[in-house]
Amino acid sequence: MEIVLTIINLFFEFWLTAILSYSCLHKKLVLNKRIILILFSYLTFDFFIQFLPLPDYILYIVLQLSFIFVTWLLFRMHVYSCIMLFLLTYVSLVAIQYFLIGILMPFVPNVSSSATGVIGNSLTLICIIILCKLLPLHKIYNIVEEASLVVKSFLVTGYMVFLFINTMFQFETSDYLTNILLIGVAIIMIIFVNVNMFYINSKVIVQQKIISAHDEYLPIVDELIKEVRVKQHDFNNQIQSILSLPLVYNRFEDLSEAILRQTNALTRASNTSKLLSINYRLLSALIFSKTSIASEQKKNFTYTVLSPDLESKLPEYMLIEVVGILIDNAFEATNEEDDIHLIFNQFNDKMVITSKNVGPIVTPEFVRNMFTLGFSTKSSRGDRGIGMYKLKSIVDDNDGDLTIFNENIKGKTFICFEVKI
Repeated sequence: MEIVLTIINLFFEFWLTAILSYSCLHKKLVLNKRIILILFSYLTFDFFIQFLPLPDYILYIVLQLSFIFVTWLLFRMHVYSCIMLFLLTYVSLVAIQYFLIGILMPFVPNVSSSATGVIGNSLTLICIIILCKLLPLHKIYNIVEEASLVVKSFLVTGYMVFLFINTMFQFETSDYLTNILLIGVAIIMIIFVNVNMFYINSKVIVQQKIISAHDEYLPIVDELIKEVRVKQHDFNNQIQSILSLPLVYNRFEDLSEAILRQTNALTRASNTSKLLSINYRLLSALIFSKTSIASEQKKNFTYTVLSPDLESKLPEYMLIEVVGILIDNAFEATNEEDDIHLIFNQFNDKMVITSKNVGPIVTPEFVRNMFTLGFSTKSSRGDRGIGMYKLKSIVDDNDGDLTIFNENIKGKTFICFEVKI
C-alpha cells in the first residue's frame, strides 16, 4: 500500500509542477504522447531511485535535479530560463503546501505520512487550479525573468531555504552530525548560487553597456564617414586648383603665396579625417559629436592624435566614459571663445589622454577636493561633481594614473588632466 501511495504522490508532484509551469509560460497544457512519455520516465526514475542506498537528503536533491530536467524536456528552453522557471514553480508550490500543512496539522496526527501526502497534494492541486485561473502567473514569471539581480537572488535564496526546511521536515534527521552536514551544504549552495548569479549579472551589465555604446555612437560613425567622404571630394577639387595655380600666377612670389593659402585651407579641412586614424571607432564618434557641441557653444575645441596605434586594457565603452568626463568637465569650466585641447598618445601599454582648458592654479587642496563626490568649481548644485569622482574611481580600479598640473599657453593659465590607462 505504501508503494502505491508513493507512486500517487509522485504522479501528483509531476502534474502540480507541470500545471504551474505551463501557466507561468502562458501555454495550454495538452495531454499528448510526449507528455505521457515524460511522465512515465519521471515516475520510473523517481520510484526506483528511492530504493538506492543513498542518504535521504542526497536522494531529495537528486529528485530536485530530475524535476529541473523534466522542466527542460517539457519546454526545451534555455537552461538559465529553465532554472528560473523551476525555482518559481517550486517556491510557489512549497509555499502553498506549507500553508495547507498549517491548516491540516491540528487534525492530522502525522502530516509526513504518504496517505496525508495524497490528501495534501489533492488540496494543493485545487489551490493551484484556482490560482492559475485568478492570477496572471505568466506576468509574474516575465517580471522574474526580466528582474534585477536582487529579485533573482531573493528567489534563489528562498528556494534554498525551502529546500533545506523541506528536507529536514520530510526526513526528520535527528542525528547531530547529519544536521550539521545539511546546514553546511545548504549554506554552501546558497553562497555558490548567489555568487554565481552576481557574476552572471556583472557580465550581462557589461554586455548591455557595450551594446548601449554601439547603439549610441555607431550612427555618429556613419555621419563622420559621410563628412570625410564629402571633404575628400573637396580635397580632390582643391588639389586640382593647386595644380592649376602655375597657369594663373607667373611671378614666384605670387605663386608661393597662393599655394600657401591653399595648403592652409587643406590643413584646416583635413582635421576631421584625423579621427579616422584612431583605432577606436566609437571613441572617434564621441569626439566628433563633442566637436559639434563645442561649435554650438562657440568654444575652440581641438584634438590631436600623436599616436595612431592607440591601445588600452580598458574596454572601449569605459574609454568613452573617461574621455566624455574629461571633455564635459572642460566644457563646463570654460566660456565662449575659450580654447580646449584634447591630446591622445601612447606610453608602453597604456593610452595617455590629456585635456587642457583655461582654469585655476592647481594646489594640493584643490586636487584633494577635485575628486570628492559633489565638489564642483562651477556650481553648488547636488548633481555636479560626480564626473571627476567617477573618473578617479575608474582610473584607480583599472591600475591607471591621473595627474593634474598647470601649463601656460599663449599667456593663459591652463589646467591639464592627464590620464594614463
